[in-house]
Amino acid sequence: MSEARLENILDQVRVLKAKYDERAEVTGENFNVFSILDRESDEVKTHSAIVAELLNPHGSHSQGTLFLKLFLEKLLKKLEQEQTAQEVKQLQEKLEQIQEAELDKFRVEVETSKKNRKGEALGRIDILIESDDVCIVIENKIYAEDQPRQLGRYYEYALDTRKKRGIVYLTLLGDEPREFTLYGGEPSKFYGEGKIPCSIPETPPKTTKSPRFLPAQ
Repeated sequence: MSEARLENILDQVRVLKAKYDERAEVTGENFNVFSILDRESDEVKTHSAIVAELLNPHGSHSQGTLFLKLFLEKLLKKLEQEQTAQEVKQLQEKLEQIQEAELDKFRVEVETSKKNRKGEALGRIDILIESDDVCIVIENKIYAEDQPRQLGRYYEYALDTRKKRGIVYLTLLGDEPREFTLYGGEPSKFYGEGKIPCSIPETPPKTTKSPRFLPAQ
């Protein structure tokens, strides 16, 4: 590569960096409370807890079903794009039928311990979203390693509920779960890349009571 070409690329990088720096000053996006508190990788006490609180229609955010509705809409779009197992298609059909008034009846739990019908411990589910006929498990992975049969055990719980069910595998980069963490080695029972259905929208939602939210990144 010629010196002139390299200098041209560096000039473009400088321009882009200047634009991002300008945006950061306007939006305050470099302020990260997780970094300040040294909790960037704390899945349990920060990330899962905050996500669950936002998805909870009765959460302290006082926005009712707003965030749960956005999440389910994103999830539905993801399911529509993928070829999935029949039982996940049943979840898709159910989500398409849900009326907004029904969302208020959804329950959200965080770090909840579950057992199967035999009373055997299945582990602690990061985030569990349930209604009378829907069961969605969110496995939140930041830097933690997959555990043997971890998703398999959570799936066993979802199966025992006899509800329309699915598992979201939420990671930083949209990684797929590894084979040994699945139940019976059947990845078709799960849909991965939770980053997509759980991503923050580029345009912040209009809240019902709060004055404003900082623009989402």
